[in-house]
Amino acid sequence: MELTAHSIPKRRQAKSLALESLIGAVAMVSVLIGVVAAVAVLIFFGFPAIVTSLSILVGSLLNWLFLQSLAEIIRLLKKIAKLDYAGVISGSHMEMVPTCSHCDATLRNDVYCDQCGARLIPPSV
Repeated sequence: MELTAHSIPKRRQAKSLALESLIGAVAMVSVLIGVVAAVAVLIFFGFPAIVTSLSILVGSLLNWLFLQSLAEIIRLLKKIAKLDYAGVISGSHMEMVPTCSHCDATLRNDVYCDQCGARLIPPSV
C-alpha cells in the first residue's frame, strides 16, 4: 500500500534582517563609498596612509550602523503606532510553511515528501 500524507500549514520562525528600504539603501551606499575611498587612499598614498585608510573604513561602518539603527527605530515606532512600514522588523518572526502530516518535515514540493517519501494528497477546495 502506498504511503500518503497531507500538506499541513504550520508556523515556524524565520530569521531575517530587513529595514526601512531607503535608509537601508543609503547605508549600503555609504559602506561602498567608504570601502572605495579607503582603498583609493591606500593606492594613491601607499602604506604611510594606512591610519587614514582605516579611519575612513571604520567611519563608514559606524555610519552604516547608525543608519541601520535609525531605520529600525522608525520601523518600531510605526509598529507601535499601528502604521504600515516597509519590510519587517529585524530578528526572527513567525511564518507559515507546509509540513508533512506523516513525518512533520518541511515540504519542498507539492507532490511528495522528501523526508519520508509519502505522496501528498492535494487539499480539497
